[in-house]
This record gives sequence, structure tokens and C-alpha cells, in this order.
Amino acid sequence: MKQKFLLSLLFVFVLLTTSYAQIKKGSNWLGTNISYSKTKNNSNNQLVPREVRATNVMPAWGTAIKDNLVAGIFGSYTHTNRERDGYTIEYSEKSYGGGLFARQYVPVFNRFYIFGEGRVRYLHFKADHSWAYPGVFGTATVKGWETGISFTPGISYGLTNLIQLEAGFASLFDAAYRSAKSGSNSFSNEPTTKSFSAGVSLENASRLFIGVRFLINKG
Repeated sequence: MKQKFLLSLLFVFVLLTTSYAQIKKGSNWLGTNISYSKTKNNSNNQLVPREVRATNVMPAWGTAIKDNLVAGIFGSYTHTNRERDGYTIEYSEKSYGGGLFARQYVPVFNRFYIFGEGRVRYLHFKADHSWAYPGVFGTATVKGWETGISFTPGISYGLTNLIQLEAGFASLFDAAYRSAKSGSNSFSNEPTTKSFSAGVSLENASRLFIGVRFLINKG
């Protein structure tokens, strides 16, 4: 954890002190990120998911408003599955939405960059889950929306003058506000729940993303 913290400090230092440009103002920029994670837990605690799988696709388009600074819009689709061997049988959530982003590139050496990206998002989600107690089976659906901000660091390599390959952590910092309303075949008058969460995660290796960008330089 200490090593990741020091690397994060190094990233911020380089971001603030490096000034030469590679991505020219006015360039068009488009592409997508894809991430997949799968975690397992061998705990006997019934409240802990035995297996969690998550897939995310995030297309984006932007333009360089300054040298090495790209701003634009993005879309997002995420599908998450959780399976337990306790009372809950299965949980499946799908979310879709989009938002605005700004990404600062820092050229390190020929064709190699590090970057930091800030995002503002708005998402709709729907989650279905089922459970079984002795002699009782139930299902529920939760629907709602979420808005939030996040910061994502990463690295990028210019495969050609047109194509960039990249990788990074899905979110180093995230803050979100969520509103959800549930309904089930076992309970009535389910209330609307609202929640807020925020935090920094230095242990996000399971949420690594890869992506490709197409860069069309002006002129």
C-alpha cells in the first residue's frame, strides 16, 4: 500500500512539473475502455458474496482544448453479478449513463504518457436479486439513479501517430450520491433509500481497464 501511495505522489509531481506538449490543441480524440473483474471469497459468512463479476464498457469522444488537455463526453454500461451460497441466490445489476470528462496528458518519453482523468457522471441502474429461506422464496427489483465524480490515473502508449493503447485503474477516488427504490413479492411499501459514499482506494488492482484511442491531430 505504501508503494502505491508513493507512486501516486510521483504521478502528481510529474503532472505538475512537466510542460512540453505532444497532443496538439484542436485534435479530435475518440475510443473506448473495457474492464472486467472477478473476485472470490471463501468466507463462511452468508452475507459475503462468494463470487463477484463486473464488466464495464466506456466509449468517449473529446477534443484537445489545450496542448495535452482533452475534454469531452463519455458513455458507460456496467453489468455486475454477485452469487452467494447463503440465503441470497443471485444478484444482478445493470447500469447505463454518461457524463463529462477532462484528461491531462503528461509526455514521459517518446510515445509514452501518463494521464489523470476527472469525470462527472449520471447513471440509471436496475438490480434484480432473489433469495431463499427454509420454505420461503422471494425476488426483488431495485431501480434508481446515481450521480458522482471520480479521478482515474493511467498510462498511454502511442502505437502509431493515430492509435494509442492505454491502461489504468478504474477509480483512484470516487464520490457518489445514489437514490434507489425497491419492490418485491414479499414486502410492500418499500421506501426510497438515499446514500452518499466517498473515498480513495489504493487497492484497486482487480479493476484494471484497458483501452484504445484514435487521435486525429489538427492540421
